[in-house]
Amino acid sequence: MATETGSLFGAVTDDEKSVSVNEGESVTLHNDDTELQDTDTIRWRFGEEGSVTLLVEMSGGRITYRDFGDGRFRDRLQILDRQTGSLIIKNIRHKHSGRYEAEIHHAIGTAYKRFNVNVKDAPHVISAEQSDVKSVSVSEGDSVTLNTDVQTHRDALIVWRFGDGGVLLAKGDKEDNKSSIYDDKGMFRDRLKLDDHTGSLIITNTKSTDAGLYKLQISSNRDTKYKTFSVSVRDPGLSAGQVTGIIFGVLLVIAAAIAVVGVIVYRRIKYELQKRKIKVMTVIERDSVTLECDVTKLQSDDVIQWSFRDEVIAAFNKDNKISSVEERLTDRLKVDDQTGSLIIKDIKTEDAGLYKVKISSSSRVKSFLQLITGGGPSYSQFNLIVK
Repeated sequence: MATETGSLFGAVTDDEKSVSVNEGESVTLHNDDTELQDTDTIRWRFGEEGSVTLLVEMSGGRITYRDFGDGRFRDRLQILDRQTGSLIIKNIRHKHSGRYEAEIHHAIGTAYKRFNVNVKDAPHVISAEQSDVKSVSVSEGDSVTLNTDVQTHRDALIVWRFGDGGVLLAKGDKEDNKSSIYDDKGMFRDRLKLDDHTGSLIITNTKSTDAGLYKLQISSNRDTKYKTFSVSVRDPGLSAGQVTGIIFGVLLVIAAAIAVVGVIVYRRIKYELQKRKIKVMTVIERDSVTLECDVTKLQSDDVIQWSFRDEVIAAFNKDNKISSVEERLTDRLKVDDQTGSLIIKDIKTEDAGLYKVKISSSSRVKSFLQLITGGGPSYSQFNLIVK
């Protein structure tokens, strides 16, 4: 780092020019007044009066770039052309705000140009026209990740904004290894997260008010990329239990329309009794769960048949001591040879769904449904309905 003191900023020069630029953009400090000759030399410096640092020197057509000891200008500086020696600062940050000076040595004397650069926050409006719009749909209450799907460089500045007003949501500076979440209006209330590695935006427990346009700008010393996401939030609709209840209700109405009064009363009483047998079971992922048959003792000729999503996964014949399990589930399923209950070990989220059991023999036929509904990435909920 080359540091010089005092005299430069005390020299006679043109009026200082003020330049404003948005964080993440590039700015050009123009030296347009004089065309440089091959014998001329131009030096660009940065710093406040009393301590300035040489950034770039161009002499005889040769350009030499220097840098601060902290590397704040690394790979950011570029001479626009050899005719003017104008300086470009790419992917600018707040730390680049300050005074810049060009010292131009001609054969007949020396001239100076000064610039006061003010770096503002990332732009409030990110142009959606510069990128394709990707549609994303999510059920209310679920989480959604807006993926950058681009390789971010170590000097990247990642900015997320929301809505037509360009509300700042999140900003990540890979160069300084810093990320910030902004929610001044409290709209998201601790429901936003920025992935430190990819810059993707995660919204948890989505609400209907989260629907709208999300705009992303990724600036680096190489280029600037834009992405836009149109997020729609769906009504989650009825739960599995509610759907089952509606189906039962419809079946009861149909039965009532075609049956005599005695049958109607019988079916209603039976339905009420069935509802009282509904069990809700919550099991932690990787634990085991037992789906009970609720049979005191199996008869010798009883046949137990368990199915999942209308596919038979386990069968048991007490008389012949036969037990068969679908090959892919052999290590995790077991049928109790005394009760016929189904044991599922090492439970997984994909095990969620509708289970059916049928118990049949020469003297009886009994079947009921056992409904397993997932409760999130780490839990499964089991809602057992006896039919």
